[in-house]
Amino acid sequence: MLIKFTLIICLFCILKGEADAEDFFIDPINGSNENDGTYLRPWASLDYVFNSNKINSTDWSSYPAHSAQGKIEINPNAPIRAGDTLYLMPGYYGNLIISNYYNTDYITIKSFESHTAVFNAILVRSSEKWRFDDIAIRPNTDVDNSSIRFLFNAQSHNFRGDAAYIDILNSKISSVDVTQHWSALDWVENSKSGIAISAHSSTVMNNTLFNVYHAIKTSAQNTLIAHNYISDFAGDGIRISGAHNANVQSNVIKNCYLVNGNHPDGIQLWGENVEGELHDVLLENNLIINYQENKNHPLRCSLQGIGMFDGHAVNLNIRNNKIFVDNYHGISVYGGEYVNMIGNVVSLIDQTIKNSNGYPIKPRISLGYSKRGVTPTNYKIEDNISYLYLIKDQRVKPDGNFLILTP
Repeated sequence: MLIKFTLIICLFCILKGEADAEDFFIDPINGSNENDGTYLRPWASLDYVFNSNKINSTDWSSYPAHSAQGKIEINPNAPIRAGDTLYLMPGYYGNLIISNYYNTDYITIKSFESHTAVFNAILVRSSEKWRFDDIAIRPNTDVDNSSIRFLFNAQSHNFRGDAAYIDILNSKISSVDVTQHWSALDWVENSKSGIAISAHSSTVMNNTLFNVYHAIKTSAQNTLIAHNYISDFAGDGIRISGAHNANVQSNVIKNCYLVNGNHPDGIQLWGENVEGELHDVLLENNLIINYQENKNHPLRCSLQGIGMFDGHAVNLNIRNNKIFVDNYHGISVYGGEYVNMIGNVVSLIDQTIKNSNGYPIKPRISLGYSKRGVTPTNYKIEDNISYLYLIKDQRVKPDGNFLILTP
């Protein structure tokens, strides 16, 4: 009897927690800021919600922020609270800046209809537990966006405090809709980068990014980047900069453009600097494929697959990726210990692409010395398929791997 009574109490607590979460609505076309934010009486502006202190949260007691200070409640009587959802009706929402809102549970900002809430750019700074779902970010070409580098930026700040638990899911991000007739100069002058994460424990999942410079960059700890579709970019597909415990899985990266002196990579990693270390990174089940639709595109780049050329990797796991490129760097890691390359396929996308001697450019798997001359140690290279293996500058075929044989 006691067990049954306890289960009833637990179920009541769960249902009560779900019931406590509320939905609010914003409609930039038919709403009014005199309303109460319900479905039938939506607010007109997301800016109004923030500027009129309608969100209950916490913030540092003083600045510069420091973990020893602790946080205090802000806007104690506000209607929007941790766990709630703000639904955005179709329309244009401009720039959104969220600064110093540390929620105790996620507050979600979500399109009521898929990808119809369109932002110019979003900055989430020194905040915690914000989730963006099913939105679109596309800059308005009629306004000055010269100061914007990344269209979605989850940012820690030395003075105002760290950021954490910032998620962007199921969203659509681009500089413009169409770049079919862009020149290299158009790309340099008009493209924006997609997502930048310096907020730890954040998730970037199921997004579509296209017509961007760099697509996704993380410099934060414990980042999950998974199931994103990245196409038509001029920088790198995914960049991992000093981000320990990054998990990069099941992303599709394709179609790069050569518009300047950058060497485009599907996935590029590096330590915080040439001397810096990068710890505990997993790259798994990603598909990197160079230009398929129009191999004669005048700006088609020679895409590098996965590359770590700076810093020192510790416990880097590169597993079960499929890489089809026209560059020697299929998978290249220079310097590291406990580097595992297992079950990857590295192949040529187009045999008509030749080197200066008239031979096809055959991508390879390489593990070499760091720029400091440090020898890689404790590595494992198994069950891969590639044209060539270069291990510590020696052309070999490690046991348990396979060669692609061509005439």
